[in-house]
Amino acid sequence: MGKQFVIPVYQRKYTWTVKNQLLQLMKDLHLLVKDESLQKQHFLGTIVYFENIVNYKTERSIVDGQQRLVTMFLMAHAMKSLAENDIRKREIDDTYLQNYGEPEGTRYRQRLYPSVSDGDEYLLIADGKYEQLDKASHSNIVQNFLFLQRELDKFVKEFGFDRVLYAIKRFSIVYIKLDERDNAQQIFESINSTGERLTASDLIRNFIMMDKSNKEQTHLYNNYWKILEQVFPDSKDMEDFFRYYLASLSGDFAPKNLIYCQGQYKIVGL
Repeated sequence: MGKQFVIPVYQRKYTWTVKNQLLQLMKDLHLLVKDESLQKQHFLGTIVYFENIVNYKTERSIVDGQQRLVTMFLMAHAMKSLAENDIRKREIDDTYLQNYGEPEGTRYRQRLYPSVSDGDEYLLIADGKYEQLDKASHSNIVQNFLFLQRELDKFVKEFGFDRVLYAIKRFSIVYIKLDERDNAQQIFESINSTGERLTASDLIRNFIMMDKSNKEQTHLYNNYWKILEQVFPDSKDMEDFFRYYLASLSGDFAPKNLIYCQGQYKIVGL
């Protein structure tokens, strides 16, 4: 049975942009395409995941690396949209994108199960409904796919489809599989401590949801956390909300670096 990468609800939204990441990614790909030896590789980073068996299906729940993983799936979809015939489309689908052992439209058909917040746009791309994409959308999923589609089309016209596809295959990623003995929350916090700072609200969300099933996470997100996000679109504003809320319980304002620690005991314990 095919495996599926799952972006858990507790993960932040897909945030890579054309300006900050994809322009450099295309420069790196261009070097691989031009390489006459066809041997050079480019290391993209690591992906850390837990593997769970749910209803006899294998889910790889992403702890770290969702940005590069989603981007590579978007790149594969862009190449599929540019393929000159059905044989090439099927090759990309079969190798990277779909589990053909699963019926169309079912939960495990796609090899990537996107986060709740990005799901609608990604599934339009996965279903090949490109004409339904809102080109004026602020969605990074949509804008990055359209950018990759345009740039890869230029490469294909200059170098040929097979050469570009082979260059993409030479992007390398290290996969790290965790097991039940590993503390996912601790690993997540450690990995993300070196990048863009996670706000206290990010950490509280992760703490609440991380040990739940994807179904439970989705329920908590749709019925509770999504409402908070609608009121506080900026996670830093939500962080301030939690600080005031905790002060109403304890009578003291916690320093920002202690909001998460206090929240673990006060908010999660309610």
